[in-house]
Amino acid sequence: MEIRQAGRDDLYNTAVFLDDCWREVYRDIVSDVFLGAMSPEERHKGLIKRYDDGSSDFWMMLDNERLIGAAVFGKSFTEGYENDGEISAIYLHKDYIGKGHGHNAFVRIEQALRDKGYANLVLDVLSANSRAIDFYLKHGYKKVADRNIKLGESEYPLTVLRKMGKNAMDGAQIHQVDAAPRKKEQSIRDKAWLKRICTVLLVVFSVIVPICVVLIAAQDSMIFYNTHDPESREFLQGREGYHEIQFTAGNGKTYNGMMYRANDEIAPLVIYFGGNAEVSYRNLRSRETHNQWQYFSGYHYLFVDYEGYGINAGQAHYLNMYEQALSVYDYAAALPFVDESRIVAMGYSLGTGSATYLAANRPVSGLMLATPYANGYDLYNNVLPIFYGPMRLLVKQKLPSENYAPSASCPVLIIASVSDETIPYSSSERLRALFPGDVDFMTLDDVSHNSIFQADGVFDRVQSFLAGVAAE
Repeated sequence: MEIRQAGRDDLYNTAVFLDDCWREVYRDIVSDVFLGAMSPEERHKGLIKRYDDGSSDFWMMLDNERLIGAAVFGKSFTEGYENDGEISAIYLHKDYIGKGHGHNAFVRIEQALRDKGYANLVLDVLSANSRAIDFYLKHGYKKVADRNIKLGESEYPLTVLRKMGKNAMDGAQIHQVDAAPRKKEQSIRDKAWLKRICTVLLVVFSVIVPICVVLIAAQDSMIFYNTHDPESREFLQGREGYHEIQFTAGNGKTYNGMMYRANDEIAPLVIYFGGNAEVSYRNLRSRETHNQWQYFSGYHYLFVDYEGYGINAGQAHYLNMYEQALSVYDYAAALPFVDESRIVAMGYSLGTGSATYLAANRPVSGLMLATPYANGYDLYNNVLPIFYGPMRLLVKQKLPSENYAPSASCPVLIIASVSDETIPYSSSERLRALFPGDVDFMTLDDVSHNSIFQADGVFDRVQSFLAGVAAE
């Protein structure tokens, strides 16, 4: 393992890595809603501020140029211990834990802080993270305070730990961190930026601001079509195997959708998450009229509409889509005719985000994604390629599938077209590379976005994948 200082340009990748680690470490400790809402852009801004003011150093741990660890340390921001050195964050990829890498990096960080003149070292950690606390205790730290920290809408207990220097009194030792070289460089950068800002501001207020207002107001209607289709609902009434479903989840929301039961036996289940113009009744009607149930042989099939779709109340948003996906799984797994050990998540287009999130947070047996994306920025930029840098802050529907793919350990099938005009093929490829296991990746040529399921061989591949899951 190689350890090197991170530069300013490395901090965005560091922010993404730290967010991924948080979701892995705290998935059963912190609420899914808070973890899902974490944004590497927000963490990146905080890291940049610390870098520019010289209060923190940043290390990257690499294995053949692959980022497998990150650390942030420097001046303490912990109340009551402002004169200590603080290890704000140290994380390793889960595959490298327990091999001595964490110990080696931690000892080197402690020495780096002592070299800066810090006699006492402090850190804090969520109290429920017993593994981390045991690690720090073994390295000579002692618990000195118990506090609370607010994350989202909830508060969580926080443990503060401290390690005293050999000659230090129980008070903060005055020290000075030499940040002069960095401040001098910052002064030069500030002058250059000031000239640029004066020029750019004229453009911003006369052109960009009105555009931003329009983009913010219009983007939800571009993403969510709030489809209803009562005709298809009427078409399915009374037909054998088709059942309207309704349930109230633990969050108090009532969800509606449609289920097709292959038989009266206990059977595996496909939970389908549709595209932005799909609704459950239309989707199941299409399966019926195009004789597609043969490809789902032996499986029940469930499609619960997003908020604002079908007869559901509300308005869809990627966060309530994620929340709903977990509620749908929990509802379906408890049905007496569903084999809860063989539930497959299937998503198309917009719905691939919900399916990926579900696979990262529930024990699904398989994951099928048709025209998936790595994140919402790729979708926006495919329409209007301006959402880079600060402009990314305008994107409301972040749809960060890339954050959840590494936590999905089930078999994965991805179907993507190089001719997809809506979701870039490169985005599907990037997502593919983030799954930890092998991915069955089916590439199509000369097939448009809305014609994916009409392409030759697609449903044959779906049928083969489902048969493999059912046989396990």
